[in-house]
This record gives sequence, structure tokens and C-alpha cells, in this order.
Amino acid sequence: MTAGPTMLQQYVPKRADIRLTAVGTSLFAARKRSVDGQVDGRYGDTGQPWRAADVPERIARSVRDYMSLAGLAYAAFDFAEDAEGLWWFLEGNQGGQFGFIELETGLPIAEAVATWLAPPAREQG
Repeated sequence: MTAGPTMLQQYVPKRADIRLTAVGTSLFAARKRSVDGQVDGRYGDTGQPWRAADVPERIARSVRDYMSLAGLAYAAFDFAEDAEGLWWFLEGNQGGQFGFIELETGLPIAEAVATWLAPPAREQG
């Protein structure tokens, strides 16, 4: 192959991987501690579990803006957290998986997706 799409990105030495799942305006973040030199925390066993994490306000605002501008109702965002705790944006995937995060953290992501798809009926009154 002589040509094809390529995405290059600065290497970020990280202490953790972050997966932030956005369903509408609801945000569910999980953090998994990295091992030295690890590039992608979704693959390989680090011996560290995914744990629910707080979302910094500037990240929440940016993700909601991204969702709105892109016209998305759902996306999974990946970040690398550096040694100072700064989150570096890696990608936003409108078809990204959330099951592995929900299984390890108990975050109610499937419920949020179901509620978004079929909101509870309003009472007539």
C-alpha cells in the first residue's frame, strides 16, 4: 500500500488510562492505572482494575461541547493521564464499547443508554 489515512499523535508518558463514556449530557468516567511504557490500557493485563473516576470540570465542558457540535448522543472518549494528573485527549469514538467499564466499575452506562433510547413516559395530568 502506498497511501492511506494516518493519524500521528505525541507520545504521552502516562500514569493512567481514562475512558469517559458520554450518553447525552451524562458522563461516566473510569480510570485504570498504567504500567511503565504501556501505550493502550485496554489491551494486556496490568493487574490494575478500572475504577470510577471524577471528571474535571474543564473536561466535562469540552466533552459536552464536542458532543453538541458533532451532533452525537453517544461517544466513548479516551484520555491519557500524565504524572501531574492532566488528561490528554486521544480520541472520541461514536461506537466505542462501554461494557468492560460497566462490568468492572458498576457505572450505570447501559441504563443511561436505555433511558436515552426509551425515556420514561410522562404522567398525564
